[in-house]
Amino acid sequence: IPIEQLDYEAVAARLDAFIEHMGGVDIFWKHRGLENGNFGVGAILRPTIVYRFLYRSAQEEDVLAYIGNSDDRSLSVFIRCLEDVGDEDMASIVRKYRYNAVDADKFKHFLSNNQRYIKNRTMAYISKNIERFY
Repeated sequence: IPIEQLDYEAVAARLDAFIEHMGGVDIFWKHRGLENGNFGVGAILRPTIVYRFLYRSAQEEDVLAYIGNSDDRSLSVFIRCLEDVGDEDMASIVRKYRYNAVDADKFKHFLSNNQRYIKNRTMAYISKNIERFY
């Protein structure tokens, strides 16, 4: 698909299929899939998966619960991934949610209000790195 025709809905569908192919959301949080999974050369897909989890956390309680209840090592990989793509603000917010006992409903509301931001960050990352996806 030419980058001009690529939209978030198509990306989201492919990411969800990838997540299911890997074994579902559980694999990434309970079995260190986010740390040890095969995300392509240079782990190019990892940031897109992290953003997809953030997007889905606004809609799915089980995905939100993984961020709040995962072990420190898995969450560290999640946060570091955001930092590595230059999203220190979101990394900080996730860190505060987890370690400063921010109410899950407030975090979910924040993510709901920032769906456009998450979509835009995902698409900007893909556009910036499009040659690495092929």
